[in-house]
Amino acid sequence: CDFIAIDTETTGLKPGGNDIIELAAIKFVNYRPVEILHTYLKPRKPIPEDATAVNGITDDMVLDAPTFSEIKPSLEQFIGDFPIVAHNAPFDMRFLRDRSRVRFLNNTPFDKVQVIDTMAMVGTALKKKLFETKKTPSGRFSKKQEDVAKVLNPVRKAVEEPLCKG
Repeated sequence: CDFIAIDTETTGLKPGGNDIIELAAIKFVNYRPVEILHTYLKPRKPIPEDATAVNGITDDMVLDAPTFSEIKPSLEQFIGDFPIVAHNAPFDMRFLRDRSRVRFLNNTPFDKVQVIDTMAMVGTALKKKLFETKKTPSGRFSKKQEDVAKVLNPVRKAVEEPLCKG
C-alpha cells in the first residue's frame, strides 16, 4: 500500500541530449498522500518549441530552477526503497536513470527500486475489457492518463480500501 507516484516532463523523447524540466513525486502510505516533491528543473540548453507545445513549460519558467544534479540527493532520499508507480514508467525511468548515472556506472538508486507501469496495466485491462476509455483516431481505446482517470476515478474509492487491507 506504500509507493511513490512519479511523473516527469522533458525537453524531448530520448535521454542523452534531452533533460527533465519538471518533476512531481507523491509519497503514498496506505494509499494516502503523505508528502509531495515538485519542482521545475533547469535544462542544459533552451527548451525546444515542440516540447513547450506539448508540456507548456517555457524557458522563463525554468530560469531560476535548480538542475537535476542539485535535487538528485533529495529525490533519492524521498524515494528511498518505496516502489515507483508511473504512467508510461519506462519513459520516466530512462530519464531518471540517465540523469542519475555517475560517469560509466550503471548502478543507480533508480535501478534498485520496484517500478510499476500503470500504462501497461491499462493495456491489459483494456484487452480484458475490464473498462473502456474514449477511442483514439485509429480506433483503439486511449491509454492516456487523463482518459483513464475519467473512467476510473468514480470507482476508485470503492476499491482502494479492500486493496489496502490485503
